Amino acid sequence: MANEMKRSEIESLLNELNEGTLMLVDGDKPYGVVCWYCFDGNDIWLGLLPKGRKFECMKINPNAAFSVFKSDDEGWCSVIAEGKIEQVKDREGILSGLKLASQKYNMPQEVLEAQVEKFSKAPDKSMTFRLKVKSFSGRKSY
Repeated sequence: MANEMKRSEIESLLNELNEGTLMLVDGDKPYGVVCWYCFDGNDIWLGLLPKGRKFECMKINPNAAFSVFKSDDEGWCSVIAEGKIEQVKDREGILSGLKLASQKYNMPQEVLEAQVEKFSKAPDKSMTFRLKVKSFSGRKSY
C-alpha cells in the first residue's frame, strides 16, 4: 500500500537523485525523456538541447510533468511535479540554473562562466529550462 510523502520527504528525494523523466504533451500523445535536473526548493531546472521533438512539444504546449523514482531495501518512493516548462533566456536565469548545476554536478567555475557568456549572447540556444512547478505529489511504500 502506498503512503503519501510529506513535503520535506519530496524535497529530500528531489535533492538526492540526479536523473528523472520529463513528460510532455505531443498532440494527443504523451512523450517522455530522461534527463538530469536540479531542484531549487520550488522549481525543477533542466539541461536540455533546444531542438528536436521535446523542444517542439514545449513550444506548442508548455504543460509538463517531471518524475523521479527510487527503490532500495526499505521499499520504493516516487515524486511527480506538474507545471509549465520554459526555456530560460535571460542572463540572470541562465546563471541561476547553471549555478545549481555547478553545485550539484561539480561543474568547474570556468565552464559555468563560459556557458553563461555563450548563452547570454545567443539566448535562443540556451540549454537551461525551468519547470515552474504548480504541484508536487509523492508516494512511498514504507
